[in-house]
Amino acid sequence: MLLIIDGFNLIYKFPELEVCMYENRLQEARLGLLARVQKYRMKKGNTEVIAFFDGRKEKGSVVETDDYQGITIRYSHELKADVLIKKYVKTCLSRGNVLTVTSDKDILFHCRKYGIPTNTSEDFAKKMNDVILPKTKKTEEKDSNIQLTEA
Repeated sequence: MLLIIDGFNLIYKFPELEVCMYENRLQEARLGLLARVQKYRMKKGNTEVIAFFDGRKEKGSVVETDDYQGITIRYSHELKADVLIKKYVKTCLSRGNVLTVTSDKDILFHCRKYGIPTNTSEDFAKKMNDVILPKTKKTEEKDSNIQLTEA
């Protein structure tokens, strides 16, 4: 499975990362998202991830592609990340094994045009939280009660 992630679009779905963005702590927000994606990736297994971000890694940087614990990061520099995502989707060969995560309507339309499955950033953030956050004690008790009554 290949996940194509619209980075800043997904960042704003996590309140604590959104605060970082509003406080101009861009690098912290990006790293926070990548750490979450990495946890998700480790729990899901066999998932390749490419995260696209608008702009540069840091002011004046010429880095276009980077790596974070096996996650490929692409920086758009003067372009919008949307342009890179759409170009990548258009040239993607294994379309059935790809999922694009974004809430950008233009990218969603573009993915559908090329037969690439999509998930909105809102839905994917919930899915990530379900996978990476530990269950609360109340949820665990509810789960064990369901198992007892089913037996």
